[in-house]
Amino acid sequence: MSKHQNGLKLKEIKVPVNTNDGGMPSLEPLSRYVKEKETEQYESIPHENGIPTITLKAYPGSSDTFKGDMKEVVSQVIKSDDAKDLTISQGGENEDQTQFFIEISLLFGFVLLLIYVTIAFQFNSLMLPLLVLGTVYLAISGAVIGLFVTQTPFSFMATMGIVSLAGIVVRNAVVLFEFIEQRRKLGLDQRTAVIEAGRARIRPILLTAFTAMVALMPVALSNDPLFKPLAICIVSGVFFSTILTLLIVPALYVVVSKKC
Repeated sequence: MSKHQNGLKLKEIKVPVNTNDGGMPSLEPLSRYVKEKETEQYESIPHENGIPTITLKAYPGSSDTFKGDMKEVVSQVIKSDDAKDLTISQGGENEDQTQFFIEISLLFGFVLLLIYVTIAFQFNSLMLPLLVLGTVYLAISGAVIGLFVTQTPFSFMATMGIVSLAGIVVRNAVVLFEFIEQRRKLGLDQRTAVIEAGRARIRPILLTAFTAMVALMPVALSNDPLFKPLAICIVSGVFFSTILTLLIVPALYVVVSKKC
């Protein structure tokens, strides 16, 4: 951090700090939490889009007050009285996270569109792909429940696990619907075809889901902070999607087929 000779000293800047007893925040000098370094440089006023700006780079340490949480540091600065007349925009980690979620949302929507088009050509229908995509939302619900039960934070790898579920769980519904359509072409009525499909496909569906869950279970039970959220999302998502696909999807197929 650079300081002008006639500028405001860090000891004169007060920031509100929460107390351990939960009382009113106390004002303490900013110099307690940052290290001051004096440098010499040419006078300049940086601008961004024609507006004078000041860029403050902060790297939170192991202070007991902030506990290394950058969001807490930023919130303390925004709430301070010295920042009332300023326009504060956050960058760094927060900006990267926002940009990532925007990109991953667009990618997820594109993946769902490709799945819909592919299944629509396969079954020559516009309604069956919607039923198949219903298993994706069942898997997402299972992944969220798995993160909640294990108290695992929602992170980058957890998001990647949810996106990967879109290409994993649709397989079960495709196998089920393909068997139903084959039996109906052979002359079986709708209810009999659905029952036969469930009876014939329950074993391969359960076996493929079981192998996927067993393969990722060691990672889900480990203490790896990077890949554990991804494994938990896939394991819980595949589990919930498999069970609910065998129960809900055939029922929805019967209802939709009667209306169509």
